[in-house]
Amino acid sequence: MNADAEALAGSTRGELAGLYGLLAEVFRRPLDRGQILRFRDPSMATALKEAGVDAGPDFASEDVSALQHRLAVDYTQLFHAPANPTERVSPYEGLFTGVDDSLGESRSDAVRHFMGDVGFEVAEGAGEMADHISVELAFLAELTRREAEARAAGDAELANLAAEIAKRFLEAHPMRWVGDFADRVEARAQTPLYAAMARLLGEVLDRGLATLEPT
Repeated sequence: MNADAEALAGSTRGELAGLYGLLAEVFRRPLDRGQILRFRDPSMATALKEAGVDAGPDFASEDVSALQHRLAVDYTQLFHAPANPTERVSPYEGLFTGVDDSLGESRSDAVRHFMGDVGFEVAEGAGEMADHISVELAFLAELTRREAEARAAGDAELANLAAEIAKRFLEAHPMRWVGDFADRVEARAQTPLYAAMARLLGEVLDRGLATLEPT
């Protein structure tokens, strides 16, 4: 079983970190050929199925180039340029919630400051603002990975600190909007993969918050 498949196999903190990372990858940009082939790997396909992700009957057999094009069209129609602009689902917290219409600090700045205060920086050249869904998920992946590593090393103090930061971040940012975001993506996606990944996204965030109890 490959690493991605293992990340979908259970609910430990390390596995949850893997799920956050996988979802960050899925929602960052349209899947490329290599990512599609990785998702088709038998162990990964089985793990996705066990996690409730049904990529559709043609995902494993369709010509890769054709599938890549179909997924890219769906991604674009969902997040960037739908035929009906009112159906666009913004992947940015500020735009999705409308908070950036206020005179206060933008959501992007608020997320960036939160991350910066604990030593996390959005990678240069990533091309996304801090409140993009993929950046928020990548931050959760890093925090949860650090927690898992600290628990494995017997460092309860560091593990609890990472868990406390993750809990504060979840409550202040993703839990305020990602549930609605996932519901809208699932309802409007034209491909089974994006619909299923949106459903998984909502489930993973709920699980992540529910299990954040420092010990």
